[in-house]
Amino acid sequence: MANAMAVEWARKNGKTMAFASCGIRATHGAQTTADARQVLAQSGIQWRGTSRQLQAEDLQWANHVWVMTQEHLRFVVELGQSVNAAERPMVQLLHAEQEITDPLGLGLEAYQALHAQLTQLLPIRLAALAGP
Repeated sequence: MANAMAVEWARKNGKTMAFASCGIRATHGAQTTADARQVLAQSGIQWRGTSRQLQAEDLQWANHVWVMTQEHLRFVVELGQSVNAAERPMVQLLHAEQEITDPLGLGLEAYQALHAQLTQLLPIRLAALAGP
Protein backbone atom coordinates (compact mmCIF):
# COMPACT_ATOMS: atom_id res chain seq x y z
CA MET A 1 0.00 0.00 0.00
CA ALA A 2 2.79 2.43 0.84
CA ASN A 3 4.32 1.95 -2.60
CA ALA A 4 1.04 2.64 -4.36
CA MET A 5 0.35 5.66 -2.19
CA ALA A 6 3.87 7.06 -2.69
CA VAL A 7 3.59 6.68 -6.47
CA GLU A 8 0.25 8.49 -6.38
CA TRP A 9 1.63 11.26 -4.17
CA ALA A 10 4.55 11.85 -6.57
CA ARG A 11 2.20 11.89 -9.57
CA LYS A 12 -0.18 14.39 -7.95
CA ASN A 13 2.69 16.62 -6.86
CA GLY A 14 4.55 16.54 -10.18
CA LYS A 15 7.61 14.89 -8.67
CA THR A 16 9.84 12.38 -10.44
CA MET A 17 10.68 9.77 -7.84
CA ALA A 18 11.23 6.03 -8.03
CA PHE A 19 9.80 3.64 -5.45
CA ALA A 20 10.06 -0.04 -4.67
CA SER A 21 8.41 -2.06 -1.96
CA CYS A 22 9.95 -5.19 -0.49
CA GLY A 23 9.28 -7.34 2.52
CA ILE A 24 11.51 -9.33 4.81
CA ARG A 25 9.27 -12.42 4.54
CA ALA A 26 7.50 -11.65 1.28
CA THR A 27 6.54 -14.39 -1.13
CA HIS A 28 7.99 -13.37 -4.48
CA GLY A 29 5.26 -12.61 -6.99
CA ALA A 30 2.32 -12.77 -4.58
CA GLN A 31 -0.45 -10.37 -5.57
CA THR A 32 -1.35 -7.37 -3.43
CA THR A 33 -4.05 -8.56 -1.05
CA ALA A 34 -7.68 -7.99 -1.92
CA ASP A 35 -8.13 -5.95 1.25
CA ALA A 36 -5.23 -3.64 0.33
CA ARG A 37 -6.54 -3.22 -3.22
CA GLN A 38 -10.01 -2.43 -1.87
CA VAL A 39 -8.73 0.24 0.52
CA LEU A 40 -6.54 1.75 -2.19
CA ALA A 41 -9.44 1.76 -4.66
CA GLN A 42 -11.61 3.57 -2.11
CA SER A 43 -9.00 6.35 -2.15
CA GLY A 44 -8.92 6.41 -5.96
CA ILE A 45 -5.79 4.31 -6.50
CA GLN A 46 -6.00 1.29 -8.78
CA TRP A 47 -3.08 -1.02 -7.93
CA ARG A 48 -2.02 -4.49 -9.04
CA GLY A 49 1.39 -4.89 -7.41
CA THR A 50 3.22 -8.04 -6.48
CA SER A 51 5.48 -8.73 -3.55
CA ARG A 52 9.15 -9.55 -3.39
CA GLN A 53 11.69 -10.11 -0.69
CA LEU A 54 14.29 -7.44 0.07
CA GLN A 55 17.73 -8.21 -1.38
CA ALA A 56 21.11 -6.51 -0.94
CA GLU A 57 20.82 -5.17 -4.51
CA ASP A 58 17.75 -3.19 -3.43
CA LEU A 59 19.85 -1.43 -0.82
CA GLN A 60 22.41 -0.47 -3.45
CA TRP A 61 19.63 1.09 -5.53
CA ALA A 62 17.78 2.96 -2.78
CA ASN A 63 18.69 6.26 -1.17
CA HIS A 64 16.15 5.89 1.64
CA VAL A 65 14.48 2.86 3.18
CA TRP A 66 11.54 3.26 5.51
CA VAL A 67 10.48 0.32 7.63
CA MET A 68 7.46 -0.40 9.78
CA THR A 69 9.00 -2.16 12.79
CA GLN A 70 12.20 -2.53 14.81
CA GLU A 71 12.47 -6.08 13.45
CA HIS A 72 12.44 -4.69 9.90
CA LEU A 73 15.02 -2.11 10.89
CA ARG A 74 17.39 -4.74 12.32
CA PHE A 75 16.94 -6.93 9.23
CA VAL A 76 17.71 -4.10 6.80
CA VAL A 77 20.71 -2.87 8.79
CA GLU A 78 22.12 -6.41 8.95
CA LEU A 79 21.52 -7.00 5.25
CA GLY A 80 23.15 -3.64 4.57
CA GLN A 81 26.41 -4.90 6.05
CA SER A 82 26.92 -6.83 2.81
CA VAL A 83 26.69 -3.59 0.80
CA ASN A 84 29.56 -1.16 0.30
CA ALA A 85 29.20 1.57 2.93
CA ALA A 86 29.08 4.29 0.25
CA GLU A 87 26.09 2.58 -1.39
CA ARG A 88 24.00 2.03 1.75
CA PRO A 89 20.74 3.95 1.99
CA MET A 90 19.48 5.85 5.00
CA VAL A 91 17.29 3.39 6.92
CA GLN A 92 14.62 4.69 9.29
CA LEU A 93 11.35 3.76 10.89
CA LEU A 94 8.53 5.33 8.89
CA HIS A 95 6.89 6.42 12.15
CA ALA A 96 9.55 7.63 14.56
CA GLU A 97 7.45 7.14 17.70
CA GLN A 98 5.75 3.77 17.20
CA GLU A 99 5.84 0.64 15.15
CA ILE A 100 3.33 0.22 12.35
CA THR A 101 1.38 -3.03 12.42
CA ASP A 102 1.49 -5.20 9.31
CA PRO A 103 -2.18 -5.82 8.46
CA LEU A 104 -1.58 -9.12 6.65
CA GLY A 105 -4.26 -11.56 7.76
CA LEU A 106 -5.93 -9.07 10.11
CA GLY A 107 -8.83 -8.09 7.86
CA LEU A 108 -10.13 -5.00 6.12
CA GLU A 109 -10.21 -2.79 9.22
CA ALA A 110 -6.47 -3.31 9.77
CA TYR A 111 -5.80 -2.23 6.18
CA GLN A 112 -8.00 0.82 6.66
CA ALA A 113 -6.05 1.72 9.80
CA LEU A 114 -2.76 1.31 7.96
CA HIS A 115 -4.04 3.48 5.11
CA ALA A 116 -4.96 6.20 7.61
CA GLN A 117 -1.46 6.08 9.12
CA LEU A 118 0.23 6.14 5.72
CA THR A 119 -1.98 9.03 4.60
CA GLN A 120 -0.47 11.08 7.43
CA LEU A 121 3.13 9.84 7.35
CA LEU A 122 4.01 9.47 3.68
CA PRO A 123 3.36 13.05 2.52
CA ILE A 124 5.62 14.39 5.27
CA ARG A 125 8.46 12.01 4.40
CA LEU A 126 8.05 12.40 0.65
CA ALA A 127 7.84 16.19 0.73
CA ALA A 128 11.06 16.33 2.75
CA LEU A 129 12.81 14.27 0.06
CA ALA A 130 11.25 15.97 -2.93
CA GLY A 131 12.08 19.50 -1.88
CA PRO A 132 10.32 22.57 -3.28
